[in-house]
Amino acid sequence: MKNFKNKLKSFGLTAVLLGLLILNADRDTLGQGNEPAGPTKPVVVVNTPANPVPVTGTITGNVTITNTPTVGAQQSGLWNVGILGTPTVKIDPNNNSVVVAPKSTQLLLNTGFYDVSAEVTRHSAHLTSASSPK
Repeated sequence: MKNFKNKLKSFGLTAVLLGLLILNADRDTLGQGNEPAGPTKPVVVVNTPANPVPVTGTITGNVTITNTPTVGAQQSGLWNVGILGTPTVKIDPNNNSVVVAPKSTQLLLNTGFYDVSAEVTRHSAHLTSASSPK
């Protein structure tokens, strides 16, 4: 009797599964746009400027530009490119970044002080001898 009950349970379970398969097999399969699936459909791909389509190949031909406007850039009348008014230019020893000390015999370089009095004497002697008549 136990064996019969097991076979009956197995048969019943198989019948229920088979019934569920039959009920689900009757439904239409849906593809894109809630239409039944069938042969392949055309696909439209929209590329954004951030994801452009790569293009290979060579482009031949000529480019013609028509209807170009004319720009008139000829001088008309007298032109003045001067400065209106005279700007004031002056050297203010107290406010300049370079200050010239009067009667200095030393020149400050990035490497230290340089005594220019010997050079001035040597150059002035050379200028004097070159300018004197022979």
